Amino acid sequence: MDPALSFAVGVGAGLFVNLFLYLLKKGYVPFLNAFNENSIADTWISEYTEGQTTYHETIRVRQVWRTIYATAVLTEEGKPTEIQEIKGTYKNQILTAEYWSTEKNVIERGTFTLRRVTSDRLEGFFTFFSGDPLRLQQSAYIWRLSR
Repeated sequence: MDPALSFAVGVGAGLFVNLFLYLLKKGYVPFLNAFNENSIADTWISEYTEGQTTYHETIRVRQVWRTIYATAVLTEEGKPTEIQEIKGTYKNQILTAEYWSTEKNVIERGTFTLRRVTSDRLEGFFTFFSGDPLRLQQSAYIWRLSR
């Protein structure tokens, strides 16, 4: 085979694989989870409390095998929308993940662990830093399918 042709095939294959992996991560190839009855790829509504306030987020979950990518959107009246990215692993009906703000100047980040208790509900806890000075805190965290 001509060396130039071999080079072109190698580069083309590499570009194709990278494009495919990017599309998987962004959730543009949903058919992979069609045969996975334990998939949590869907839209969820979360509930958690910080201080005396209860919050609800809309979370869009994309799943590539056991890896979870999600975007959580918190909207409160009179406040700017907060968007957080989530990455984690879903294995044996347990989701372990970390989250962080998409805003560069917001230090909010934390971790959570949820267990699937029914097909449309995940329950667990999340930990986060809050207050002045910052202290590690935790709260119950519940996800319900948005249907």
